[in-house]
Amino acid sequence: IELFLGTGIRLQELVDLDIEDVDLDAKHLRVLAKGSVPQVKFLKSTLRSLLRSYLVERRRRGDGECRAMFLSNRGERLCERQVARRLEYWLKAAGIDKKLSPHALRHTFATHLYSRTGDILVVQRALGHRDLSTTQVYTHLVDGALEDALERL
Repeated sequence: IELFLGTGIRLQELVDLDIEDVDLDAKHLRVLAKGSVPQVKFLKSTLRSLLRSYLVERRRRGDGECRAMFLSNRGERLCERQVARRLEYWLKAAGIDKKLSPHALRHTFATHLYSRTGDILVVQRALGHRDLSTTQVYTHLVDGALEDALERL
């Protein structure tokens, strides 16, 4: 969940992630985005710490054979469906009844990033959108909230 909310990573990008794509010292990970476009995603300190702990635990369990970053219980690369099921489980365990997809978490990342920066170009770059109009969907949500807040003043 933290990886979706902290980077805006797409589900397929997460599933395709290999251990060597994650560079905790350089504070980023490399993904192959839509259209096979390479992209770098910044990792904030809390996310780096979580990933570091995960990798230590993974080595401790002896799961070093598979290149995939995230593994199933059988030691194989997770598929999209498994990630979606785990997300549903973790949300329920956290007491969140709302159904949220990995894409909804990506959307949340974008909306929060825009509301904090006010810079649509930063959001475009973070999401890896080639066309700015694809990114502008997120500004309408925040601008609508701004309009509502101003009306209440």
